[in-house]
Amino acid sequence: MAYIRIFIGLLGAAVVLSGNAGGQGQLDLKDPKVRKMIQEERKSMDCAGIYQQTKLKLDTQFKLGNKLDASAGLGSQLMATLTEVTTALGQSRRELCEFYKHDPEFTKEDYFRAVGELNKGESDAALLLKYASGKASEGDLNTLKTVKPQASSSGSIDVNATMKEVQQTVDSVTARVTKAEQRIGTLESQTTQLSSKADELDPLRQGITTASATVEVIIATADAINTHFMDSGGYLAFTKGQDALMLLTSLDCFAVPQGAGRVMYRGVFTLDATSPIIGKPIGILKTAEYLQIGFKPMKEKQHILGGRAIVTVNNTVRLEFEVPSQDMASNFAIVRDLTSGLRQLK
Repeated sequence: MAYIRIFIGLLGAAVVLSGNAGGQGQLDLKDPKVRKMIQEERKSMDCAGIYQQTKLKLDTQFKLGNKLDASAGLGSQLMATLTEVTTALGQSRRELCEFYKHDPEFTKEDYFRAVGELNKGESDAALLLKYASGKASEGDLNTLKTVKPQASSSGSIDVNATMKEVQQTVDSVTARVTKAEQRIGTLESQTTQLSSKADELDPLRQGITTASATVEVIIATADAINTHFMDSGGYLAFTKGQDALMLLTSLDCFAVPQGAGRVMYRGVFTLDATSPIIGKPIGILKTAEYLQIGFKPMKEKQHILGGRAIVTVNNTVRLEFEVPSQDMASNFAIVRDLTSGLRQLK
């Protein structure tokens, strides 16, 4: 493997409309997992496409209504009511679709009562129009989803009164959706604010501003060394390939006897304020492949007995690594196993 070369001298050291009233009644809609499951099922609904289909259907109804007004004897009052209802339906349908996607408590029954099931059935407004024009029987009105047919004084179906009932239902559902959307908007805003505050407080989500490392490496040597190297320091680098993700350095270091035949090299390294890693998220350290550690006063190709490196980022996040026993190939030590040290960043 080609390691990074560090010069201490130069450095200064498909749509599924699930959830009918019966099915959802068996689920705990307060359970976040259940809510997420339902939202995942519904999220592929094409509300924009539903709106376009609705617009085409309503345009057809208006054209048919204009013909019927002249040929089938539909009164102006009925046509005005029909126009008002279908317009309200057109305005509400996309909003209802979006609301249905995001609120698991809004059931399939609620949705189709208000808008009619595309490709499987008509809205109540369209069915009443067919009945008034003689294209649907009184028995067909049993499939009305929103209201029951209203009878006139003569005993026949009062289309105008029934249509007004439909209009009231559409208006009430729209009002319900509007209030719920306002509530959802408020909750989303509060959630965003709380999430933002949580991110600010979570050390693992903050950008890197400062870092330091206390490094101790014990070597086997017959040399009697007990020195403070005031002008000769060391470094620790979080490394990926041949690139140093984060480099910590010092201008000095210590060599301290640890008993017969053992000397510990110790240094406290810091992050330069102009380092390119400043401002980047702490999580970037998870991409490091190994640590490279060097002490300038240490002779090359030493036998390392062991050691440790304690890295503190932003004065709050502490990462501890063990320096394993090894024979240095050059003038630096390598720590390959970063698993335990980086565990809290996972």
